[in-house]
Amino acid sequence: DQALQNHSGFESLLSAGPMNLALEVLHASPGIKRAIIFSSSSVITKRESVDPAERLLMQDMLRNETELEVLARQLETDLTIFRPTLIYGCGLDGNVSRLAGFIQRYSVIPVNGKADGLRQPVHADDLAIAAIAALQTQAELPAKMILSGGSTITYTDMLEAIFQALHKKVRILRLPSWMLMATLKLMAVFGLNAGISATMVKRQRQDLQFDDQQARQLLGYQPRAFAPTKKDFELPDFTDQAIN
Repeated sequence: DQALQNHSGFESLLSAGPMNLALEVLHASPGIKRAIIFSSSSVITKRESVDPAERLLMQDMLRNETELEVLARQLETDLTIFRPTLIYGCGLDGNVSRLAGFIQRYSVIPVNGKADGLRQPVHADDLAIAAIAALQTQAELPAKMILSGGSTITYTDMLEAIFQALHKKVRILRLPSWMLMATLKLMAVFGLNAGISATMVKRQRQDLQFDDQQARQLLGYQPRAFAPTKKDFELPDFTDQAIN
C-alpha cells in the first residue's frame, strides 16, 4: 500500500509478480510511459486443461492480460507482456526445481512412456536481461512476446540434464500412463508427496515449444542453452555479495 501511495515520478514499471498487482500499480501511476509485465506461456498451453483449477487460473491470467492492455491504451502506456516458457534458475519455480527436488529425494523418477514432448527451459537471469533490454530500447515492442530458452529438448533430455546437474546417475523409469498414475497414487497413500499431477503426466508427451524470434530481433535476446548446475535449483546466496 505504501508503495502505491508513493508512485509519483515513475516513468517505467517492471513487474514479475501477480498481474493483478501490476494492474493496481498502473492504475495508481498514470505517468508511467513503459510497462514490462511477466505472464506465462502457460496461458496458451494450459487454457484448455482438463484440470479445472489449472483452467481457471489460466482464465484469470488471460483476463489480467486483457485488462492491462485496455488500461495501457487508456493511459497511453507502452505495454509489453512477456510470456516465458519453463522458468528455472533460483530454486523457486514449481516445475524444473520441483523435478530436481524429486530426483534429489528419490534418485529415480518415473515418466510417461517415452516422455518425448519438447520443452524450452529458460533461465531466470536471461529473463531479467530481456526485461532490462525492453525497458531501455527505443524500438516499438509488440503487446505480447514469447521468451523461450536456448535449447529445444525432449522432456527426457531435460530430466537427464537435471540428474547430471545433481551429480546423480540417470535413473528414469518409463511406465505406461495408467501405471504411472497408479504409482503416484500409491506414493500418496504412504505419505510420499510426489508433486506430480495427472495433467503433468499427460503433458510429458506433448510438445510445448514456441517461436521467440521477435525477442531475438528486437531485444538482442540470446538465452543460454539448458545446462543447469546444482545451484540453479537452490535459493541464491547473497551473503558473499554483501557490501562491507
